[in-house]
Amino acid sequence: MLDDFRQNSAVMWLTLKQKGILFISLLVAFELVFVAALLMQLDKAEKDALYEASVKDIYVHTQAIARGFYTAHEKQWAYNNSLTPKAEADLHGTLDKILADLDYLKAHCRSTDQQKKLAELDDATRALIQKIYKWNEKIKKAPEMEQPLVVIDSNEDVRLPKRHVQDLAIEFLKAQQEEMNSLAPAQDAFQKNMQLIIVCGLVANIVLACGLSLFLTKDIADRLNVILRNSRALRAGGELAKEMRGTDEIILLDKSFHAMAKQIKEHERLRRSYIAVFREDLAAPLHDVLSNIDALKASPTDFKDAKAEKMLTMAQKNIKRLVGIVDDLTESNSIAPPEIKLAPDSVLVSDIVERSMDAVKAFAEEKGISVRSEFEESQFVADGDKLIQVMVNFLSNAVKFSPKGESVLLKGEPISTSDGQPMLKFSVIDRGRGIPEHARQSIFEKFQQVEAADGKRGTGTGLGLNICKQIVERHCGRIGVDSELGKGSTFWILVPTESRISPEYLANSSAGASVSMTAAALDKELR
Repeated sequence: MLDDFRQNSAVMWLTLKQKGILFISLLVAFELVFVAALLMQLDKAEKDALYEASVKDIYVHTQAIARGFYTAHEKQWAYNNSLTPKAEADLHGTLDKILADLDYLKAHCRSTDQQKKLAELDDATRALIQKIYKWNEKIKKAPEMEQPLVVIDSNEDVRLPKRHVQDLAIEFLKAQQEEMNSLAPAQDAFQKNMQLIIVCGLVANIVLACGLSLFLTKDIADRLNVILRNSRALRAGGELAKEMRGTDEIILLDKSFHAMAKQIKEHERLRRSYIAVFREDLAAPLHDVLSNIDALKASPTDFKDAKAEKMLTMAQKNIKRLVGIVDDLTESNSIAPPEIKLAPDSVLVSDIVERSMDAVKAFAEEKGISVRSEFEESQFVADGDKLIQVMVNFLSNAVKFSPKGESVLLKGEPISTSDGQPMLKFSVIDRGRGIPEHARQSIFEKFQQVEAADGKRGTGTGLGLNICKQIVERHCGRIGVDSELGKGSTFWILVPTESRISPEYLANSSAGASVSMTAAALDKELR
């Protein structure tokens, strides 16, 4: 489902940079929404706090009014009993305080219901206070003997209005008390809302960040894996996955890879056609010459002496070896890993050494180089023609890079590895220019040649040593070089005295089938 979304959505047409910006923008947008929700809650909390302070303030003033009526009643009783100016001043002060609290409430009450109740309380209070003031004036003006009667009349006249005002004040106070009691649940609800918003915001933020990261990384990783599989398929000569759709950098890389693969396959097709022509032009004449030599060898012995017989035999073997080299070169130039097949048989060290030296004798004489040998005779199982190919390559390179008048030594000797395994070591020692240390491993790879200090390279394709390496490794052996600049080089191989060639590398021949093979792994030293 995720793959379908990627293939069908507009996201696939964005570059990686644009996708990154888009995903970051989504995260930022979510963070802004989250912050906005928090700010809204904080603003509501601030308003609720102001409202709570207002309710408490109104409640306090309402309590002051209720207490003021009881205080005014006491002051009125004290004044009626004493009729002193001080008692009158205390009464007026209490009444003025009640009126001031009423004015404050009228200025700060916002609720319509509150204002309506407060207006009723204010009218009743002011009417009562006016009535008290009038009776107090009557009491002061009445004769002293009649003042107790006037006080009684005043008390009777203000009794009902006073009770009504007190009832209104108590009712208003109860309303404020109920509003005060409703504030606590509102605060609890606010705290719960804040906790819910924070928890939900954090969870959603984590889920969104992980989801976007997973989407982006999986999208990139999946497509990079496709390119990786394509590279392996190209190396193995298999079919590539179809081109991906989109416009980002990975898609461009995939398109470039497919274009490169198409070009490589076209070049491979052309290369194979050129090699086919090359093989036909080189192998066919060699086969003709070999046929003529076979015919000469089969002719009556009267036409040739022992020396001619030996030369014909040598020519026959060398031409067979050249035909094999052409076949190996054709396989080694393929994109797929070469499969050099071996035909192992029982061979002698002397046969390997002598045939190798005979193959380069003429070339060495032309260069003014002498080739000599040192060996201990031994018999072992291997593909003799392939090992001769390796030795001829070593000898040819040694002659090519040795100064005129020098000599090249070919050695063959049995040795034992550190764990006692019997091996045969073949070495070619020259006194040439030597090989730099950094190049002593790379020269055995394809198309690698050593550049001399004068900047010159040897002629050739750089495939010879690579083919030698493959031949030796097919024998479960080792190949290497020891060298010192300016003093010469020693190219060597180690091969087992008993064949360890895996059946998959055996040529389809009677010689190969007749030899008993083992699939034992290389010992520690050979690895």
